[in-house]
Amino acid sequence: MTTPDLRAGAVLHADDGTGYRVEGPLAVGGFGTTYRAHRLSRAGNPTRAVCLKVCRSRHDWHGEAFFGRLLGEEPRVVRLLDAFVAATGAGARQRRRHVLVFELMTEGTVWEAVDDGRLPWPEKRVRNEIKGLLRVLARLHNAGVTHRDLKPDNVFLREGRLVLGDFGTTRMTLDPTHSFASVFAPDFAPREVLDRYRWGQADDVYQVGP
Repeated sequence: MTTPDLRAGAVLHADDGTGYRVEGPLAVGGFGTTYRAHRLSRAGNPTRAVCLKVCRSRHDWHGEAFFGRLLGEEPRVVRLLDAFVAATGAGARQRRRHVLVFELMTEGTVWEAVDDGRLPWPEKRVRNEIKGLLRVLARLHNAGVTHRDLKPDNVFLREGRLVLGDFGTTRMTLDPTHSFASVFAPDFAPREVLDRYRWGQADDVYQVGP
């Protein structure tokens, strides 16, 4: 695990002046580091707990910001609350951080729910929740988008319902049925993907199963 980029107490400001105060790291992944943070009022008082993500590159930031806005009204998706670039320093020493702010998923992921005994659910509930995720995928696929990273630690719980998150590997392509894929989780990918490095909509559906 790499060292977190931001220290507790650091404050980043969005384009409209809204401040976000970092409380501590949550996780380090391939596309960035997430932190527990608080949105601040104009007077500097905490108003809402959030998840703040510093992306590894501007390309990852652009992608997640785009899909977050695209799915902003979708109740089965982790909500994107803000997106901005925070700059510190000047001249050659200037540091730019590409920041995303999401709702804080306090109920955690499916993986965490399994670990602490909140699952399994009755079969009827499982079927209904999976149908909910498949409807989200159908909307993505109709727009030429594939998620490519559906696994237990990217599916969250909100009020006991499954919610899709982490769009770091998500892509929109002119040929979404079989587009090139170099980044994916091998343990949750079909064998054919490992052989040909091509990802299609059917591979998203496959990932819902494991």
